[in-house]
This record gives sequence, C-alpha cells and structure tokens, in this order.
Amino acid sequence: DFVVIAAYFLIPIIAAWVFVGSSLVALASGEGGGGIAGILTGMALSAGLLTLFGYGGVAGLVKFSRTGSIGSAFSPSLLGIVFSGPWVKAWVKVIIVSGLSSIVSVIIAFIPLVQFTHLILIPLQVKYFFTVFARVFAVAYAEAADDTAGVDTKVRSSSETSDAAGASGSSDTPAATATEES
Repeated sequence: DFVVIAAYFLIPIIAAWVFVGSSLVALASGEGGGGIAGILTGMALSAGLLTLFGYGGVAGLVKFSRTGSIGSAFSPSLLGIVFSGPWVKAWVKVIIVSGLSSIVSVIIAFIPLVQFTHLILIPLQVKYFFTVFARVFAVAYAEAADDTAGVDTKVRSSSETSDAAGASGSSDTPAATATEES
C-alpha cells in the first residue's frame, strides 16, 4: 500500500524540491523577489499536483487492493474510473464529511471539560473515518468499474435469473434474460 501511494506522490515531491530548492539558492545569492516568487510558485504547483495525484492515487490504491498487483495500480484503465460519476460523488461525500467532522472537533475542543475526553477519542474517530472512507471509495470504484465496462448494475441476481428463465423455458444467461425483459 505504501509503495503505491509513494509512487503516486513522487512527481509532486520532486516538483516541490526542484522549485523550492532552486528558490532557496536564489534567496541565498541575494535574489529576494525571484526566490520568494519561486517558492510560492513551487508551493502552488506542488499543492495542485498533490491534489491531482492524490485523487488518482486513491483509485490506484483501491485497484491494487482488489487485484493484489502493483502494476494494476498504475493501469491506464484507471482514467475511466477517475472521471466517472460515482468516483466524483465519493470524493464529494468524503470532503463534506471530513469538513463537518473537523468543525465538530474544533467546537468540542473549545469546551473545557470535554477536551481531555476528545483527545482520547481522536484515534477512534480517525479509525472510524478511514474505515468509512475506504468503504465509500471501494463502492464507488466498483460502481465506476461496472459503468466503464458496460455492465448493467440493475441486472437481477443469478438465482432470480435462473428461476425466471426456467419458468419461461428459455436460456438462463443474463443476456437472454435481459432481452426477454425488454
């Protein structure tokens, strides 16, 4: 898991080192304005790349957990997943829940007698949210993979399909059942 995320974050980290490192050299040589502009540009570029690669890196991590192959975490087929509706919705859900949780945590931190218990509960809160977020992304990946593969997620289960096909005396394949329904 760590190798996949580290590989996805390698490019943003290198970009940050290049911009900030060269800007520090410029600052050391007396180029104050250029050095500060370079640092700010490097920080903005690095933040944008971290956001972009983090967005795709989670999809790679989910695919790696499903297949067990590190190579599958970098497959070009992930582009279909990353730009799908279920994946975008999953990110929106995670951002909203994280934001609300942060607001509640800050409010609780201002209550004098509850602060101590809040410190004890933070590890449980973090574990809970990462578990929920993993589930949200796993479900979104499965839905997006079905959408990109052209699989109809509303097809009946195999037992219902075989019962319906047996009753009508036709083939029990899902394709035959789908054509019979229409």
